Amino acid sequence: MALPPLSEARLWDVLLKAEAELRPKTARFWELIKIDPERWHAQKYGSGSHSFWAVGVFGQRVIWYNEIESRCVTGFVLSDYHAYGQIGDQRTHETELRYHVEQLIRHIDGEQAYSS
Repeated sequence: MALPPLSEARLWDVLLKAEAELRPKTARFWELIKIDPERWHAQKYGSGSHSFWAVGVFGQRVIWYNEIESRCVTGFVLSDYHAYGQIGDQRTHETELRYHVEQLIRHIDGEQAYSS
């Protein structure tokens, strides 16, 4: 039996908890790239009720919450996108929000390339 889609209210609970764990520099950058949560579709998983909550956008990268595989773990993912609203290739594994925001900062600082 499929789990029901994650409600926006529940997502805000997850997101606010994740934001509270950000270090000051990371939190300042997050304020620049975060978006109001909105449903984006991913070809890998389909669309409709299997769309995902996008929470941040930077360039051609989107940070989204994988609610299908993440009901018991922290499930933020950094992916490419080519059309707004369409999640492209999954670039990173599911992990904490701070990991992905810090990865983007390190990339900007020239300390690392995007990794998959």
